[in-house]
Order: sequence, then C-alpha cells, then structure tokens
Amino acid sequence: MQAKNRYAGLDIGSHKICCAVGTVGPEGELVLSGMAEAPSDGVKGGIIVNMHKASTQVAEVLKRVEGDCGFKTGPLHVAITGDHIRGLNSRGAISISMIENEITEEEIERVVELAKNVRIPEDQERLHVMPQHYAVDDQGGICDPIGMSGERLEVEVHIVTASMTAAGDLLECVKQAGSDVREIVNSPIAASEVLLTPEEKRNGSVMIDIGAGTVDVVLHYEDTVWHTASIPLGGRNVTSDIAYGLRLPMDAAEELKICQGSAVISRVDPKEKLTLPDLGEFYQRRISRTVLAAIIEPRVEEIFQMIKKQLVNTPVFDRIDAGIILTGGGACLTDIECLAERIFGLKARLATPRISEDEFCFSNPYGAAVATGLVKYGFMQRSPYRVQPGVFGRMARGFEKAVSAILNI
Repeated sequence: MQAKNRYAGLDIGSHKICCAVGTVGPEGELVLSGMAEAPSDGVKGGIIVNMHKASTQVAEVLKRVEGDCGFKTGPLHVAITGDHIRGLNSRGAISISMIENEITEEEIERVVELAKNVRIPEDQERLHVMPQHYAVDDQGGICDPIGMSGERLEVEVHIVTASMTAAGDLLECVKQAGSDVREIVNSPIAASEVLLTPEEKRNGSVMIDIGAGTVDVVLHYEDTVWHTASIPLGGRNVTSDIAYGLRLPMDAAEELKICQGSAVISRVDPKEKLTLPDLGEFYQRRISRTVLAAIIEPRVEEIFQMIKKQLVNTPVFDRIDAGIILTGGGACLTDIECLAERIFGLKARLATPRISEDEFCFSNPYGAAVATGLVKYGFMQRSPYRVQPGVFGRMARGFEKAVSAILNI
C-alpha cells in the first residue's frame, strides 16, 4: 500500500498513549485499520516530563499497531494539549483591486495572512488559523467569497497557539521512538472530527474532552471554530479527591469512581451502601453512595464552571443549539450529562468516535477520540473535499518546521 494512502494519529496523554491508523478503501473512503494503546509514562498534564519514559512507551505503541496493521505507520499526526494552549479571535481587512475587483484565492490568502499577524507571546507559535466568516463591503456572514465582487474584503479568524517548548518535546519524543511527525494538531480540533455531526458543527456545539490531566474544549458554530481552551484539571483530580477523602490508594479510588460514582448527588439513593476495598483493616468499611457522589460532584462542577466562564465571553455562545458533547476517559461518570445540562443550560450527550459507516470495536471508546480524530483530520486535509484548502493544514506544517528550526531537531 502506498504511504500516501495511510494516515496515523498519535495521542500522547497523561493516562495513556494511543495510536490509530487509517487507510483509503477501494471507493476512496477512510477505513480504520488498527489501534493500539499503552499506559502513559513520563507525561503530566499533557506535557512530557520524562523524555526517555515517554518515548519508550510511544515506541511500544507504534510497534503494536504496526504489528496489527502489517505495515509501517509513516509520519504521524500528533496531538498537543496542555494549559499552554491559547485560542484567540482576530480580524483582517484588505482593499480589492479596482481593475479586477473579483475576489480570488490570492485575496483570501492575503486577508487571512493579515488577520493572523496579531501579537502573541514570544514563546508561542501559531498552530492553526481558521477563518470564521468573511465580509465583502457591507455584506457579512459569507462562508466563501471567491468569485464575488467588491472593494473591501474582511475576515474573522480563530487562532490557536501552542508553546514552542512543548511542541518541540513532542517532536523529539516521536523522533526518539523511531518515527516522524507530519503535523501537530490541537487535541479537541482533532477529536471533533469523529465526535461531532455536521449538524452539531453547523448549529453550534461545545465539545468537552475530559482527560486524566487536562480538559480540552472547542466551540463550533456555522462549520468553524470560535473558541478553544485547555484546562489543567481532569479525571485524575476527581480520583485524587476520592483517594484523599476515603483514605484509598489511587487505583482503588479510580475503580470506585468508575463503577460506583455519580456526578449528581441528588440522583443517588441515600439508602444505597458501598463496601470499600479491603485494605487489611479489622473490618470492612461501608459508606452511603451519596458520600462518594458528594466528593465527585463539586470537582466536576468546578471544571464545568471554569469552562462556562470562558464560553460566556464568546460572541456566539448564546446561539448554541446543538448542546454539549462529552468525551474522554474522565467522562465515564454516571449522570455526568445531567450535571453538564444543569451548569450550561444546554442539552448534553456522551459521544464515542465514528470514523466511517462501519463500527470499530474500541476497548475504551471515550479515550480513543483524539487518536481516531487525528486520522480523519489527516485524511480530510489531503482529500479534494477538505475545508479551506491550503490554509488549515499549511499553518500546522509551518509550525512544525518553525519549531524544528529553532530547536535544531
């Protein structure tokens, strides 16, 4: 199989490392060919803190997935997350030539280039630049102005930036694992490719990916991105609260959270009792299940409130109609949709990845969204049907080259 017909996504998370591989089928469709994962090591809050441990685990995952698929993955699309991720909106405007005032691809690239040149911190670099909508003279809300005539072209864009140090560490980690990076992609943007329906992207939705060490957020409206963020809290914080409150080891607290936990106290029967894991004590401890929920709910509510505080400042939050989409390993909590609906005042649902019409068996579907999303992202950026051709993908590849040059990788 030709390398150009393969797409591989690598998600180096705080809890696990996951790699997915997709190929192009006989009808030009994308087919998920394989997936492998392993416990993460050397990663905290989405940031690599031990290069040797992280690269060793990445190499092991790549070996497994290549064994399953029967071929090399080739260059990887790699996800990036962490509280260093920044999202901002910017605007640019240019005058159209009076001689031939028809808008072409050249004018589009020129106005987007102007809009992206907003001041950002020196340690950050632009990762994605995504046009939201255009305006020609006094006519706004235009998705594609090519072929239109006018004297002035404006664009509003959403820019995602990332720490050059964090991105450089990802590049080096993959390199030490024996592979190469094709593009670095913001995690929630990748995940939304396989979690959101076209209607949800068009009508307005907020995707919340609750990982172990970070929570990633992306707001879609009218088929583009209006807000991105990464919060340095996650499912591990909930587990830590349980471990501390009930005097349990982290492993036992994690199992208790998943099997017996609830994100809403009022939905738990106060008469229901739980037997805590045997820790070699003289008696088995029993607690009301409401006690466990009383530990979980405040932490999850804190995370949702932090997200809501950011979202209410976006210009399109009050137009969201498709609701909240929850995913990630940390979303495996009973009643978490109910809590999300209460906090955001919007309907909420749990989402698992879907890359094609054929279902793929995931060992942990909520934790596979980013890796599979990277596969579809790569496929969409290199197909004739990609959105905003030449802008989205090129910005990401340029970022990788900039980091490589500075770090001399």
